Amino acid sequence: MNTKFDEYLARTESSTGPNEVFQLGFRLARRLGHKNVHAVDVRERSDFKLAFTTEQLIERAKSLGQTDLIERGTRWAKWYEDLYRWEDELKTKQTLLQHLRMMNSPEHIRHSMSRYLVAEFEVGGGAADYTGADTRSAWYNRNLRIFSNLLRLRTSNSDRVLLVIGHGHVPLLLFMAQNAPEFELVPALTVLRKR
Repeated sequence: MNTKFDEYLARTESSTGPNEVFQLGFRLARRLGHKNVHAVDVRERSDFKLAFTTEQLIERAKSLGQTDLIERGTRWAKWYEDLYRWEDELKTKQTLLQHLRMMNSPEHIRHSMSRYLVAEFEVGGGAADYTGADTRSAWYNRNLRIFSNLLRLRTSNSDRVLLVIGHGHVPLLLFMAQNAPEFELVPALTVLRKR
């Protein structure tokens, strides 16, 4: 990550990459005079990631007679696809500050998490079959690992960490930060409202 940051520092600020790492993280680090940035994202553990595609979950639901989950899942998938398309269009019409305020609103954060908790999450049967929930366990584990990396960043000469990450991670990371006894969480919206 720091090699990429060094390359970024050698160019003009207008030459950024396509995502929040470059457009927010690197840009802020440059403006604040930081020499390093830290990557905290990780891949899902391969042994946690069950090989269930959406199609396989649908087949499993059919085999268990859970056709209602398939119908609900289809409706929710369309709702979220429409939401993501609207967000993509909206970010071209809003200022960055307006967009970040919207993305960090409690309602939007709730929607970021809710996608993972409907329909396919419920696939399974009997007392020992949690196919849908087990499929989601890789996502939860990934976020636990990200938070572990955040905890490891604390050093004797640094008392603050700014996390720039995709909004799908925010609900779980917020929950962990709110409950970690050595953290004082300052939600992004608190800072963004002051601007």
